Amino acid sequence: MIIAIANQKGGVAKTTSTIALGGLLAEQGSCLIVDFDPQGNLTTGLGVRIQAGQVTAYEVLTNRNQSAATAIIETPSGIKLLPADISLTTGEKQILTVADNSRILRKKLNPLREEFDHILIDCPPSLGMLTLNALMAADMVLIPVQCQFLL
Repeated sequence: MIIAIANQKGGVAKTTSTIALGGLLAEQGSCLIVDFDPQGNLTTGLGVRIQAGQVTAYEVLTNRNQSAATAIIETPSGIKLLPADISLTTGEKQILTVADNSRILRKKLNPLREEFDHILIDCPPSLGMLTLNALMAADMVLIPVQCQFLL
């Protein structure tokens, strides 16, 4: 099952929810967490520093020949991660002219369905192409919200 954790508002605990839920699901079975936010807070929150030449969500999104499996790493906590960094912002712009651009992530993650019981996608705080790709790839959507009055 693929679950997108999404909300166009920032600061509602999308990343924290993804880490917590991913940790719980990894204890029960196989779980992959996909950082699909150019801020890369999920990646750094799991103790990963992107190294030069490392395959990230950017390469997976923009390179038709790059499989998602090549980008997966194991974090210090033992959780499987497809990492991201600021380069993903460029990737979002690059796919705007690509045919069927809203289904790129779906096509990349579908081969991993057999390997992982759960795949969680941490979305950016927007309704842009990255979030649209995550929603198109997902079987379910988790929308964290904070119950507070906005000033």
